[in-house]
Amino acid sequence: MAQGTDQQSGAYGTSRWVLVASLIGLVLAGLGVIPRLAANEQEIYAAKLPLREAERRGVPVLLTTDHGSIHCHTPATVFAKRDTTSNLRYKFGDDLRAQEADAALVVDDLPSFGLPARTPGTRLLLATGDRFFVYPTKLREYQARYRGAFLHGGVSPEEVILPIALLTPRQG
Repeated sequence: MAQGTDQQSGAYGTSRWVLVASLIGLVLAGLGVIPRLAANEQEIYAAKLPLREAERRGVPVLLTTDHGSIHCHTPATVFAKRDTTSNLRYKFGDDLRAQEADAALVVDDLPSFGLPARTPGTRLLLATGDRFFVYPTKLREYQARYRGAFLHGGVSPEEVILPIALLTPRQG
């Protein structure tokens, strides 16, 4: 934890605290909010210490994390040139298309989505649902390797919703 500046007096004090945690999953697992996946008991204990200290001092904690990932089960065949990006949930490239229309959101005008312009003809494909992109030349290899994987990218609530929780100390 790091001390902050008291916003009312401007003095450097202990009335405002900031906690930055990169292992938010450990905290949530330690609180029993999510199942314990890979953390051992010592890691969970260490992750809960700052929260216990904030509670002891009566300081609310705003808990947030990066966007999530998708548990992907459904392969979606894409056709692309060799210069296409390698991500499994989104692709940039020329002459890029998905075999099934509902497998991807297609973006032809990148600036209209707030993205930088690329070379003329560059298209973006964003995987929908629990899909991941595979090439017809390596279809079985990619299906076997990535089915059931947790992947980033694409268009889904897990990728666009930012989780936020306000933890307030118990009174009394």
